[in-house]
Amino acid sequence: MTSCALPPPTLQPTLSPNTSPRSVEYAPLPTPAEPVRLQHSEGHLAFGINLLRQLAAQKPNENVFISPPNIALALGMAANGAGGETLAEMLRVLGGEAATLDQLNADYLALRSLLSRDQAGLLLDSAASVWLRRGFTPKSSYLERVQQVFGARAEALDFNDPAALGAINRWVSERTRGRIPQVVDQVPAEVVMLLVAAIYFKGDWQTPFDEKATQDQPFTLASGAQVQVPLMFQSGKFAHVRGEGFQAVRLPYVGGDMWMTVLVPDEGRALSELINALDAAQWQSWSQQFVRREGDVFLPRFRLRYRAGLNEALVALGIERAFAPERADFRNMADEPLFINAVRHEAFLEVNEQGSEAAAATTVEMGITAFMPETERFVLRADRPFLVVIEDRRVNVPLFLGAVFDPTRESI
Repeated sequence: MTSCALPPPTLQPTLSPNTSPRSVEYAPLPTPAEPVRLQHSEGHLAFGINLLRQLAAQKPNENVFISPPNIALALGMAANGAGGETLAEMLRVLGGEAATLDQLNADYLALRSLLSRDQAGLLLDSAASVWLRRGFTPKSSYLERVQQVFGARAEALDFNDPAALGAINRWVSERTRGRIPQVVDQVPAEVVMLLVAAIYFKGDWQTPFDEKATQDQPFTLASGAQVQVPLMFQSGKFAHVRGEGFQAVRLPYVGGDMWMTVLVPDEGRALSELINALDAAQWQSWSQQFVRREGDVFLPRFRLRYRAGLNEALVALGIERAFAPERADFRNMADEPLFINAVRHEAFLEVNEQGSEAAAATTVEMGITAFMPETERFVLRADRPFLVVIEDRRVNVPLFLGAVFDPTRESI
């Protein structure tokens, strides 16, 4: 292998262990000429819902919580190095049947500019990075492209040095304000590049819940058993919709253009039924039916942490060649034959009387095929399994999406 010849370190500054991400000066985000295209919003929505369905099916009746934009941005960095049918598959899954890479990149650039907000009571931040095994040389055109589109910093490390893992984990922890403290505990020998995306959100409710009104109440699990949860209460006027077999309410954050949507199946209906019936068209239809009306909302105060490998789910959605060493085509990333060794996602959510905090990180491990790695084997009461979605009207797609089957289980 040739020695690593990285471009000058002008992508983004390296953060020291004691540096806060908000104190670092980054080049201003370019203003996109166009907003996120409707076709991409629809494709992105479909991607998030389909991925949620796949993950929920893998472990029935267990909590799932993901950030579809975060996962899509990490995969988008990989797609920019793909070619041939590998690229075609990734484009179909990430952007829809007619998507092109140029269109997808324009949409990602627009999306990236929207995933940045800092105002009183509301913070949204997104970042990307590329970590290279020292001695591996990607194409300079690839690094330039992911810097321009995703704002990705690049750094070469000795992956055999434990300090390298510390640097990667520290970057993710800083970008997620400590909510995702570790994304890697080892880097397999065949992995020569890690593509990492991080997202963080913290928002105060427009109308906080009264802590004095929170009471321990029974929450009925999918099995029929019950657990005690602190159930928050709020009465007032909410955007509400009643659909077939469920009802939903929107709880706005300060400013009014971001909210959490909570969907609760009717008694006797399983959350899995609602998930299996959900698709992008159905979601868009429901989103247009919300009407403000008086009501009472009961919502658990809870915290959960979710982590999962996404290989199996992404293959099921149609990204197959990228994971197959003998078929993957990442000609635009490097001269060496590469494939995606693993895609891992971790997400955090806390909901309390004051508001919500959420974070997520996605890593895409790019392996070199010479190693042939092993395959990784109204009254609305949310007192039963429910869906939770954090939305931003400017983005027009869910920022976070999850199924809460047991709010007493913080980690899975």
